[in-house]
Amino acid sequence: MLAAGIAHGVMMRNLGEYSGERERLVFEVSEQFLRLVNKFAAVHGQPRDFGIGEKLYPSEIHMLDVMGENPDYGVTELAGIIGVTKGAVSQTVSRLESKKLLAKYRDPRDDRTVLFKLTEKGRIACRGHREFHHWLNHSILKRIKGITNRRIMEYLETNRIIEEFVDEMIGGE
Repeated sequence: MLAAGIAHGVMMRNLGEYSGERERLVFEVSEQFLRLVNKFAAVHGQPRDFGIGEKLYPSEIHMLDVMGENPDYGVTELAGIIGVTKGAVSQTVSRLESKKLLAKYRDPRDDRTVLFKLTEKGRIACRGHREFHHWLNHSILKRIKGITNRRIMEYLETNRIIEEFVDEMIGGE
């Protein structure tokens, strides 16, 4: 957060460099986006109980969700979907297995491949996670009820363009 605060201060000093209304608006979009990312990161890092009596980190519950949706996938495929390394998948799988949220089994078509299935406790956590997102989405919908779908679509298009630019900056997709 300190780095974001310093960056904010530098950006504020440079605001005078923007000559027109459009540049000022782009600056405000960037600044607001940075604040939102920092806040989401803070919320996203907090573990939550999804109805199983113990808290799960976002990486754990999201891994469970992906496994539940893709029961025939091994470590390599899961890493590709989630966008993490195979080592990160293996570490998360170990934690989930120790919490009795999933079980490993050998692929009947290829004995070298390990697959995963959710336990009943894992399925309960996934249901709780879906309910949490349902609540979250409806809470946001209540707050933006006066905004037209067209404006929301324009917002999404703006974010898509900015995301493409950021991907170019980091040498990504």
